[in-house]
Amino acid sequence: MLNSTDFPVQHLTDVFIDNSSSEVWKTLSDVQNWKNWQSNISRSSSVGSMIPGAVFTFKHRGEKITAKITESEENTVLEWSGSSFFNTYLFRWELKQTRNGTHVIVRAGFNGTFAGFFVHARKKLLKKDLITWTITLKSECEGED
Repeated sequence: MLNSTDFPVQHLTDVFIDNSSSEVWKTLSDVQNWKNWQSNISRSSSVGSMIPGAVFTFKHRGEKITAKITESEENTVLEWSGSSFFNTYLFRWELKQTRNGTHVIVRAGFNGTFAGFFVHARKKLLKKDLITWTITLKSECEGED
């Protein structure tokens, strides 16, 4: 889980998606297709089974990130930690099925060589990235272009 000591730059955001948690899970866990709906991702590798310990890579804003699934519960939780040349990351997605759709909560943080510098600007960028993730996930899951 995220804490301020390990991850000085972090953000939490949420979104309501008008679709089932199983459909949201299907989109979120299909790493190979992230690049098709997430504009900040230019490449992503197939992960196969979404089980703890599975490794995948993706390129986000030009930065290659190697990630490992740390927690996975189908239709409910997907968490991964990742690293790039300078940074370490943690993303935790929680899917909560409601009568009318799925409440998605995402927490993310990063730490690294330069994470302590310009913390406010880096928090703004992380916030912007998470909003982009959730908006594009919502659009993909609801079938909007």
